[in-house]
Amino acid sequence: MPPSRGGVGGSGRGVVPNNATVGIGKSGFTSADEFTAEAFTRYQRYTDEAYSRVLLLDKKGKLVIPEGMAKDTIVGQKVDSIARARMRAWLKSEGISEGPSELIQLNRWLRDQAGSGSYRIPDVRIPDGNLIMDGTIGLKWWDTPQIKDFY
Repeated sequence: MPPSRGGVGGSGRGVVPNNATVGIGKSGFTSADEFTAEAFTRYQRYTDEAYSRVLLLDKKGKLVIPEGMAKDTIVGQKVDSIARARMRAWLKSEGISEGPSELIQLNRWLRDQAGSGSYRIPDVRIPDGNLIMDGTIGLKWWDTPQIKDFY
């Protein structure tokens, strides 16, 4: 299930071509590529910092693992939640909208365009930057369904 390319959604809202002269957000990113590079750097940092924070909670005995749940699952959920909240806060501070028809999409369904009913929910998707990010605390290979289905 390859990701779609081109415009975001169908409305064109939030879409800025790479040759645009209008800035994106308060920082005035001059292209979708420039915005994508910054979003990538930030989300990676937010994920790394969240992981360290959650491991510290665990070390202090403050990480609650519900009965029957794997520790790695809880760690992953908490890391995702923290990183996503920070990404949303950054986007808000930039005045950049997030959503299905916007330049950036956080935690949104990505459906198989062939109509199989299959889907994935990547953490971050920037269609105009041809970027999908999905944080993980485990090892993933090119033949892992989570990776293979995006590309």
